[in-house]
Amino acid sequence: MARRPRYRGELIPTPSQCSLCARRDPDELFTCAAFPGLIPLEIRENRHDHREPWIDPDSGEPGDQGIPLAGSILFEPRDDADPGALQDLYDYLDNVTPAFSKDRSRRAK
Repeated sequence: MARRPRYRGELIPTPSQCSLCARRDPDELFTCAAFPGLIPLEIRENRHDHREPWIDPDSGEPGDQGIPLAGSILFEPRDDADPGALQDLYDYLDNVTPAFSKDRSRRAK
């Protein structure tokens, strides 16, 4: 079994949402259709659920290629993604990731 990296004491699923995403650039480790320059660390570490639009914490603007929220490029599972890995990821994103968002909101105030 793969070693699971840690962030602030919480387990991060292996693989991350980026490695299961159909939009990831197969030739570049940390780029995708939404972020051709660099996928934000919060998304790579599953601290932001990219089934939801990414809002840049510095500017407050949509960060998914600057596309309006209705047209944001979001996570889409690869056709060959392991169903068990996807379920683990969704469980993590639904149960652990919201705590990161709440913590970020508290620090911004």
